[in-house]
Amino acid sequence: MLCWRRTSVPAYQRTDVPAYRRTDVPAYRRTGAPTHDSTVEAGRQLIQAETIAEFTRVQQSGFSSRALGWDTPSENSSAGSLLSARAFGHTGFTGTSIWVDPERDLFIILLTNRVYPTRENNLIRDVRRQVADLAVEAVGR
Repeated sequence: MLCWRRTSVPAYQRTDVPAYRRTDVPAYRRTGAPTHDSTVEAGRQLIQAETIAEFTRVQQSGFSSRALGWDTPSENSSAGSLLSARAFGHTGFTGTSIWVDPERDLFIILLTNRVYPTRENNLIRDVRRQVADLAVEAVGR
């Protein structure tokens, strides 16, 4: 798969070695991965901050913890209990999940295959919460 930014360089080969070594650059920029705060690329504003805020804001608080395409932390969500209220995430049917916490400059990505050996395997629900909490504890933020 080619990176959408540079069609001649595969995404898995993109690195920014100088930024990777800097401690004043957020972790997601050191890896070259675009995330919540990555609204400016090559000096151009890609996504307005207001748009990001709207897409990660709970839309119907009395009904759901969902934002537009994202989930937000709630009781028993896959976010665990330690991510900030500004965190947002998404889960996949096969057990995958991603959570981004802008306050902690942290993102958590879990890739699993919960449908093996059967689709009735729902143990991943607790695992997702535990992984999120362990990640927050591990980085101490």
